[in-house]
Amino acid sequence: MKSSIALLLQLAVVALAIGGGNALAQTALPRAASVALDRFSPGEAGSGWFALDVLDLRGRGRWDASVVVDEAYHPLVLRSSDGSPDQAVVSNQLVTHLQGAVFLADRVRLALSLPLVLFESGEPVVVGGVAYPQPEAGVGDPRLGADVRVFGDEAGPLVGAAGLQMDLPIHLGDRRYGRENDLRLAPHFALAGQVGPAGILAYAGRIGFLAHLPRDLNSGLPRGTDLELAGAVGVRVWRNQLLIGPEIYGATMLDGNGPFATSSSPLEWLLGGHYQNRNGFGAGIGFGAGLVQATGTPPIRFLLDVNFTPRTEIQ
Repeated sequence: MKSSIALLLQLAVVALAIGGGNALAQTALPRAASVALDRFSPGEAGSGWFALDVLDLRGRGRWDASVVVDEAYHPLVLRSSDGSPDQAVVSNQLVTHLQGAVFLADRVRLALSLPLVLFESGEPVVVGGVAYPQPEAGVGDPRLGADVRVFGDEAGPLVGAAGLQMDLPIHLGDRRYGRENDLRLAPHFALAGQVGPAGILAYAGRIGFLAHLPRDLNSGLPRGTDLELAGAVGVRVWRNQLLIGPEIYGATMLDGNGPFATSSSPLEWLLGGHYQNRNGFGAGIGFGAGLVQATGTPPIRFLLDVNFTPRTEIQ
């Protein structure tokens, strides 16, 4: 009996030693930097598209409000170069963007967007000697935006606007994959227009940069300066109240591994429908997919949005 008890005690000591050694080893591993994983950045409230913008900046004190829901499947999968199984660090990410905008002087828009990571699933893994923590929900970094119309008319064939978006780092608990530890600045120039009978064909495009301040090029999820491009084309039907068409948007990091490196050059397409009635209520639904296996680019994405635009305030 005594020998059995002694044997059990010895096994318990060995198990504790092994468990403690593993915990110390995991604690000693470098941890992946916090990163705003979601590469979908919604257009400002009242933009008319999911990622692009119709550039309707009319109004003197007019306001817009919207809620955009974004579900991404497998947005962060670490792929091994040695043939070992892929690691799905983030298998699902559900983000809701609360957005508002106000319009001034018939050509200026000031906007705010707050992402809320409502759900994030996945597993903590260690890849390449770096520990990637367990995903979890939380509050993302708020985005401030300003745009000014440079030329053209919102109802004409061509309108251009210049703008700046700024993501502000906030400090609310553990960061994980919904927010970052740095300031992000995104200057851009956008074009939009509508052509054909009653403006049946609509298009939009944007070029810009995304700069992380400061940069972090040495982590497993590097952050530097990206060149961003986006475009959309669609048709207006049902008395011009329904806009249907595809959008495509992508980026490539100019530093780090250099332009067009697969892991740092996300590219996605979306197909969406956007309804806006005469009273200002609107809603949209869309789905899309990543075209490359870049960080933050899911193979499947679903989008919903609800918005309100008081059209009666437009003079």
